[in-house]
Amino acid sequence: EILNKGVVNVEGSYTTVGVGGIGGQNRMPMNAAKNEAAVNVKASASSAISAGGLFGYHVRHYYKNAKEGIVMEGGNGPLIDCVNNGKVTVEGVNSGGSAHVGGIARQGQNDMIGCINNGEIEVKGSFKSSIYVGGLITVNSACLREDCVNNGNINVSANAGDSTTTGSDVFIGGICYSGGSNTTYRRCVNNGDITTSIHYAAGIVGNVNQHCDFMMVRCINTGDITAREMAGGLISRILGGKANVIMYKCANTGNISTTDKASEKY
Repeated sequence: EILNKGVVNVEGSYTTVGVGGIGGQNRMPMNAAKNEAAVNVKASASSAISAGGLFGYHVRHYYKNAKEGIVMEGGNGPLIDCVNNGKVTVEGVNSGGSAHVGGIARQGQNDMIGCINNGEIEVKGSFKSSIYVGGLITVNSACLREDCVNNGNINVSANAGDSTTTGSDVFIGGICYSGGSNTTYRRCVNNGDITTSIHYAAGIVGNVNQHCDFMMVRCINTGDITAREMAGGLISRILGGKANVIMYKCANTGNISTTDKASEKY
């Protein structure tokens, strides 16, 4: 077992921030890792701020093709039975980039099985670009989410975009912000309440991308979801195009509400 009990604090101005209770970046399999302490970031980054209860980033292995110099994907590094009990707080100080915040980590390009987040997630301040928040993880790609649970409340009061980037996105999911391509969710549960003054929030996945295969099986949301617009018990938005979405025996028991009464509820 890998265990962290020490509070992590990061402040200042950087190009990129990657911070977690266990490490800033991980590309290896991890079993039963646990974080018991708070992770606090109050910073500005011209590229991105990435923070998680365990890792700032959790990505696949890469190697370079010596002949062509191309970075290629290598083997997987699944997270199994990992737990975060610490609060994750990210405050953008007029940050020039985006924010990626997960109870476990940012960027899930590997399988995640039996992982639990009990820590509260809070994102505030201002970011010039988009904000992505997941109760467990932020981004998915060709992977499995199985028997994962988020019990932590999520509160996002940050501002995204400025006069030149008014289209900046804010996506929040109780398990993950984005469904991604070729991703399957099995028996995942969100019990945390999600509150945001901005749009796109849902109990399981905030957004399902177009041109992808996405499956959700026996997933449940019990948390209350409150957003300015586009709030959903399971998914807040499914993009058009050639998305192939399958949902089987999923349920929502949480209250769904929007603060912008002119907006639609999904």
